[in-house]
Amino acid sequence: MKFPIATGNFLIDGERYVNLMPVWNPTGKYYELHGTEGLEEFATLGGYPSRGLYVMSKDESVKFAVAGGKFYRISADGTVTEKGTLLTSQGIVGMADNGLQLMIVDGPNGYIYTKATDTFAEITDPDFPGGTAVAFKDGYFITVDPDTQIGRTCGLYDGTAWDALDFASAEGDPDPLVSVDASDENVWFYGKVTTEIFYNAELEGFPFQRRSGGVLNFGLAAKNSLAQNNQARFFLARTTAPQGERVIVMVSGFTPTIISPRGLNEEMAKFRDTADAEGFAYMREGHSFYAITFPSEGRTFIYDASEEQWHERSSVVDGVDARWRARTYAYFNGFHMVGDYTTGKIYKLKTGAYSEDGAAIKRKFITPEAADRDSGKRIGVSSLQVPMKVGVGQAVVGEYEAVPADGSYAANGSVSAGGDPVMLSSAENPMVSLRISHDGALTWTKDRTAAIGKLGEYQRRVRFLALGSGYKWNVELSVSDPVEVKFEGPLIVGG
Repeated sequence: MKFPIATGNFLIDGERYVNLMPVWNPTGKYYELHGTEGLEEFATLGGYPSRGLYVMSKDESVKFAVAGGKFYRISADGTVTEKGTLLTSQGIVGMADNGLQLMIVDGPNGYIYTKATDTFAEITDPDFPGGTAVAFKDGYFITVDPDTQIGRTCGLYDGTAWDALDFASAEGDPDPLVSVDASDENVWFYGKVTTEIFYNAELEGFPFQRRSGGVLNFGLAAKNSLAQNNQARFFLARTTAPQGERVIVMVSGFTPTIISPRGLNEEMAKFRDTADAEGFAYMREGHSFYAITFPSEGRTFIYDASEEQWHERSSVVDGVDARWRARTYAYFNGFHMVGDYTTGKIYKLKTGAYSEDGAAIKRKFITPEAADRDSGKRIGVSSLQVPMKVGVGQAVVGEYEAVPADGSYAANGSVSAGGDPVMLSSAENPMVSLRISHDGALTWTKDRTAAIGKLGEYQRRVRFLALGSGYKWNVELSVSDPVEVKFEGPLIVGG
């Protein structure tokens, strides 16, 4: 008998994966679970929450960031230079560039960084009313007026010059606009219940007009959830149609598809607030990812469009399990980089990094419920073998601290004399922990552990014995040591 580790029915019958992503085995018969990337520090921005990361389209030698109320320029070696001050200090900002200027909007205000002069300044044109988002297309910055149906454009290649008459109204449905973005030949205006697609008709004043039939019956339920990579755009959607009021949508071409599964939709329905959701998208190692975080709930969910599967990510923040640290994203200097939602640090998102800037990554999964539904009999488990990658133990350099000269114990029990640094984290003999639930993942047994194997112990078998019997079985397996983690297939049950 075997217990599958994943069936793709995320959050149904207890099935859950945290910091582990389901990947279909090449045999096409079952899922594996692979450990997610770690975080390695690249730069620090003054200890304030990351609000935006951006790399200009015609200059990949420098990256720009907003953290707290400050605007920064960051070089490829991680050197940070403060370039200006915003009038706000919270909330995700919008950014877009025209090759010469970078425009930033924070809602009530707009700002321009000019590349040639390396200067940052507020937009002071009285015809600029602020903007909830900004995009660039065909020489124009395009913004959305706060709480209106109006989108407007600046002067050609000049984000400092605005004319009050250069605007248009999105009128496919009388709902206020929330955001705007652009790609290929199109500009997308997102309302609260619909989305309208415009193209450059070279009109006088505001040059764009709506495409015939270019209205999607999905609006943007959370402004900052909108994200796109080179495959699709993603967002938390709102609709008055029967599909449901809050769903997550992927749009490829002009075709929207609901990608949030039933389990996640049911979970979101319990959330107190979804309007504060934040998202970003990226491509990595052949996978197309969309990350969406619900700050009020402290939860982060990741969609892998290549596998068509979801998983969760979490971080240990101040000793407590919390949402994933990553809030903002940019690809820079050959690395995927993310900004921290609390500290302002920027990290490299790296395969082969098994911690988050020295903090443990707690990886766990819960199997879907197993039961003998035909006979209603108990299932006895005398042994449970866990197919996983073994022999992965290694000494891992972690955080260091000085210990007293008397050689007293440090946090990990190591002893050092003379105040020399002592290593706080190692995974020479990593462990996997197991818990069992017999009541639908409501209550759990105490933890039991088994060794994954020291470096080179490639013949080790990971087994748990004498697990008893029950009518229902959910199995939770977890690893917190900083090593490669890969669960390679269904759990093998001995009766």
